[in-house]
Amino acid sequence: MKSPIEAMAESIYSAIIRDMPAITYEHYQYQDGMRNLVEGTRRPGDQEVTTYQFPQQWSNTAIGFGGIAGHAFTMAYTTVVIYKDVACVYFGGRFAYRVNAEGELFNKHLALHRMNQVSDSIEYA
Repeated sequence: MKSPIEAMAESIYSAIIRDMPAITYEHYQYQDGMRNLVEGTRRPGDQEVTTYQFPQQWSNTAIGFGGIAGHAFTMAYTTVVIYKDVACVYFGGRFAYRVNAEGELFNKHLALHRMNQVSDSIEYA
């Protein structure tokens, strides 16, 4: 099992660099003495996200990803990174899925520290 710091750092980095959707905003740009309103995009910053982390036990070594795995109970840190209404879920520092963070079932599972595996993440839609 990875250290909790390593799993959280990998998850936050992955969320803000790649997995969260880009943020669209409007700003003024000056060109030839004219002030024009233009649209830009940026990535969420590490200060703008909310992060939850907890150990979660899985019934096999696939830790929620499915596929061929050994039949041994395995612990891995689950990290959930949330920006506004989007949540990215990571198992052991690896991206699992992105869902709506405002769903009732999602918030119930987050409070219970028991997130769905990848194949069952459709329940959060």
